[in-house]
Amino acid sequence: MRNFLLIVTLICIFVVCGICGYYIYEAATKNEKNDDNMAELAKVAVENGVNTSTPSLLTSIVEEKVSPNANLIIKKHYKECGHTTKDYAEIPAELVNLKENEVKEKLSDWELKGFSANEVVILKEVTGICNEHFVLREKDGVIAIYTEDAEGNETLHELTEISTEYLTEQDREELQKGIKAIGKEALNSAIEDFE
Repeated sequence: MRNFLLIVTLICIFVVCGICGYYIYEAATKNEKNDDNMAELAKVAVENGVNTSTPSLLTSIVEEKVSPNANLIIKKHYKECGHTTKDYAEIPAELVNLKENEVKEKLSDWELKGFSANEVVILKEVTGICNEHFVLREKDGVIAIYTEDAEGNETLHELTEISTEYLTEQDREELQKGIKAIGKEALNSAIEDFE
């Protein structure tokens, strides 16, 4: 019986040592593969002009490209009034699959303010005032929205369906003088006051 227990004990020790040896071998092989991958990344980094003399964590060097589903955000800063407008558009086909530096070249008249695969933000400074200077007035019994240019000239933008018939005398006087609203949010807020 002692011999049987001794044999079972030796077999168990042998199996445990075999399993441990296997895992140690796998870990060493994995570290060698990681070292090879890191060496390859370092080589690519040096080829692309990345300074590898200081310790840093190397990551995959893949430049983002513009997705066909990306948004284009167009910002215009108007020098005269100091306002910046923001419009959204679909990405033009000629920008799809371009890298950041290629987009900068393609849109050289614009300043690239943001770049990712899903969003490109561009900015341009322009002279004059933005088209978001509004004046509310009464016209033909309803509230009319006018846009105002740099010289103060007004152009009819839209007639609302808000009747001036039931407004207070004070509101009608203000509309006669013209209620100014700068920006679409201010315009919407001014219109809501009359609804």
